[in-house]
Amino acid sequence: MSLALAVVVAFVALAVRDLVKDELRGQIERVPHRLLWLARLRLPAELQVRFYDGEWRPELEHILTQLESTPLTRLAVGTGYALGLLWAASRIACEYGAPACRHVPMPLLLSAAGVAAVLSLTSGLGIFGAELGAAVSVLCGLVVVVVVFLVLETIAADLRDTGRRKPWA
Repeated sequence: MSLALAVVVAFVALAVRDLVKDELRGQIERVPHRLLWLARLRLPAELQVRFYDGEWRPELEHILTQLESTPLTRLAVGTGYALGLLWAASRIACEYGAPACRHVPMPLLLSAAGVAAVLSLTSGLGIFGAELGAAVSVLCGLVVVVVVFLVLETIAADLRDTGRRKPWA
């Protein structure tokens, strides 16, 4: 009886492993879109439709479609494009005479950090294999850098807005 139970548990574990792997691959493919959405949030409302819907999202779709046969390159190039716009969104807003919207909602930042932590954990467990695991680790590092940058920038903007120099003052 215990041998049969062990075989059933092994099959269930393999099935769950494959489901988790597929789920995480699907989430990884969405990373460039989510970063681009964060860039959209950094623009004032009057510029969001023009830039995000009119320019950025179609360009990202074009980039991702061109690289569909190479998933790691697709992830790297799409993420690089979205990170560049995330970095430049405030300057773009200023160039068009609008005050930059620097506040990114903290729940989004914490969600990004949570996704990075989960991906890092699963990568360390070897679920993805060596090549994809390395890509996931690099991606997690990028997500952590972006989250830290946005949290610090949000805190700095809050301090400027309230006229305080120190959070404890």
